[in-house]
Amino acid sequence: MKSFFIFTYINYYKRKRILEKLAAKDDFFFVQIGANDGISNDPIRKYILKYKWRGILVEPIPETFELLKQNYSDQEQLIFERLVISDTKGKVDFYKSPRSVLSSLHDDSWFKENNSFGYLNRKLAGGAEKIQVDSMPMMELLHKHKIGHLDLIQIDTEGFDNEIIKMLNIKE
Repeated sequence: MKSFFIFTYINYYKRKRILEKLAAKDDFFFVQIGANDGISNDPIRKYILKYKWRGILVEPIPETFELLKQNYSDQEQLIFERLVISDTKGKVDFYKSPRSVLSSLHDDSWFKENNSFGYLNRKLAGGAEKIQVDSMPMMELLHKHKIGHLDLIQIDTEGFDNEIIKMLNIKE
């Protein structure tokens, strides 16, 4: 697989410079994991719309996934997947907050131990509800859609970003 950029949280101006350089690239392809509704705090939305980027948008929360599809309903170049990226294919427990705040594969105990601010936000939002969602390894997702090259991966998965990066087989 050709070289690509991975974004988690990065300085706004640095991200903007990189995205502007990538923006007009021919045959650009991206994967956005944790795409949310496609509007709220989305660092790549304007590029998707302006440059008609092709890509896969991954969002596991059913209600948020429907908003995502609605918010990009006129973008035929996009692929939508309602699942989580995980090391296994199948069903996994996923912890969803009522207002989609800090939903993740981690339960409240992980947030309490690793992210006190996130734990407080999750509690203020009403706690977390456990739901079952489909899961798929990253490389399997790319193979499913016959993706031969990848230019950008944008990840926002509340504590699972590094695990997803480890799943990438850059040599493919």
